Amino acid sequence: MKKQILSLVALSLFLFSCSKDEQEPESEPLFEIPAGNDQLNIDDFSIKLNAQLDASQMGGWTIVSGLIDEKVFFDKVDEPQTVFHGLPGEEYQLEWRVTSRGMVSRDTITISFEPLKTEITDKSLDFYTTRKHLEAIEYDGGIWKIEGDDYRWIWNQNFGGTVIPDEESNHIKFFGYENKSYKIIWETWYGSVSATDTLYFDSKEYHQYEALESLNILGNEYYYKLDDNGNVVQLLLGGDMEGTKFDRIDSYPSLKSLVHLKRLDLSGDGLHESPEVITNNYLELEYLDLGANHFERIPGNIGNLKKLDTLILDHMQGGHKMKMLPESFGQLESLKFLELGSMGLESLPESFSELTNLEFLDLEGNHIASLPTEFGNLRKLKRFRGPAIYTNLPESFSELESLEFAFFYLQNSNPRLPENFGDLDNLETLWLFSDIHQLPDSFTDLEKIKDLEFTGATELLHNLPEDIGKLNTLENLRIHGSFKTLPESIGNLKKLKFLHISGTLENLPASIVDLEQLEYLNLYAMNVKALPEDINKLKNLKTIRLGNNKVEAIPENLGYMESLTELDLSYNRLSSFPTSLSNLKDVLTKFYIRGNNYSSEELQKLKEMLPNTYLYYD
Repeated sequence: MKKQILSLVALSLFLFSCSKDEQEPESEPLFEIPAGNDQLNIDDFSIKLNAQLDASQMGGWTIVSGLIDEKVFFDKVDEPQTVFHGLPGEEYQLEWRVTSRGMVSRDTITISFEPLKTEITDKSLDFYTTRKHLEAIEYDGGIWKIEGDDYRWIWNQNFGGTVIPDEESNHIKFFGYENKSYKIIWETWYGSVSATDTLYFDSKEYHQYEALESLNILGNEYYYKLDDNGNVVQLLLGGDMEGTKFDRIDSYPSLKSLVHLKRLDLSGDGLHESPEVITNNYLELEYLDLGANHFERIPGNIGNLKKLDTLILDHMQGGHKMKMLPESFGQLESLKFLELGSMGLESLPESFSELTNLEFLDLEGNHIASLPTEFGNLRKLKRFRGPAIYTNLPESFSELESLEFAFFYLQNSNPRLPENFGDLDNLETLWLFSDIHQLPDSFTDLEKIKDLEFTGATELLHNLPEDIGKLNTLENLRIHGSFKTLPESIGNLKKLKFLHISGTLENLPASIVDLEQLEYLNLYAMNVKALPEDINKLKNLKTIRLGNNKVEAIPENLGYMESLTELDLSYNRLSSFPTSLSNLKDVLTKFYIRGNNYSSEELQKLKEMLPNTYLYYD
């Protein structure tokens, strides 16, 4: 009963005290602990606090409420004006607790931060139609996400110029495909808080300048040329190795945009596939050089290039061979210049005969079974550097009415020229490498021939036409043959300047001295026994090479050859030298006499006669 009474008293005192408190102002605390001011909507993620603390006091901060992770902390929890780090978009209640002389006092403040924000900045060049150059605000990290159609890749280009795939860099190039829709999202985070921004992008058709950028040549006009409308009409990448991108069109699809190209050089660029983008898209091409590469086939639709004027496909590298051409090759109706040298070709399609505008053809270094039957349809052909052919020329070859230069091999057991070969009225140069034995009767009808060469592998030409003198336009004649003598009519070749005969020859015809324009005579290693007595008639002759023959004496008149500068009579049968040679002391610069039968006295006499001539002797 006593305890109950005491409790009633205590309760009465408490109620009285409360009543008194409502009537009287609160008394001052023993010491002040101001925690500073509330700070709201801070646009950074940290703030310097401004609590107070006397020297005799100790204080500390605590977080009463708000989201906490590793990014939320005080720089120094016991300093009144420390820096507090919080999370964006969060509001925090912070308590400042102070102790002094055994007493504790507290105060709280409110701190809030602006929400996390990010933004994508579009730095794309004006001509971009399928790609974007983007930069986004980043915090602890970030990642790009693409929604919509397939895209090629995201690249990060650092300040050193290196380009690497990277979806986590805030500074990227986005590469899409043409005519696609993309939703490009950038997500970044700060601690456990994230933010996103979105860019919508509808791509258009690939732009030509995007192609130049893919080739790393944009702005370097050494490699390309534009027309007045800003279209790329020329690309010269020979040996630059950027050209390998043309056979990786899936990775560099913007190259499809170069539809205005007229001239393209990808020679020596390491291509392992003939780029189909060329035959599919570059239909305005007039010049194409794909030489010195590594591919073994060209697209079957190469005939699409109807405007192609020049095509170079020569010298395949690395042992690669292009054994055949597609049948559509004959559809290159504008083609004038064609180089197919050293490609490993083994055949030509019959459609090849349809290249009726062709003026230059190089097939040198190939070994082909035969030329197309109607090869003669190439009536505009002027220069023919031919292959090794395992059969004879087709009869239609004689119909090449514009042919001026011809060079080829005939590699069969019975080589011959077409009977009407002489119908090649405009032929000026013929270099024939063959074991051909005899020329057709019509051969001397080549009324414009200037340069003629017959060279055999094992066999020799057995005879020259008796009327070879009809070839009165001839200036250079090189023959590998077996003759006792040359036709007397050879003296009618009044324009002949260069005569080189190899094989076997015993006698020179008397008419040889009628070659009044002759400057060079080479009869090395034959069976010639004598020079014409009136050899001095050859007033323009500068060089005589008669080494390794059977000449026993030098004609006296040789000393009166006023143009002679070089004379080779080494390894003959000479025993003396005519005194007339002294007339050549200021003309003859080289005289080869080693391997003859002269005495030392004769040699001394010769030295005295030709003091200014360099003598080659034993």
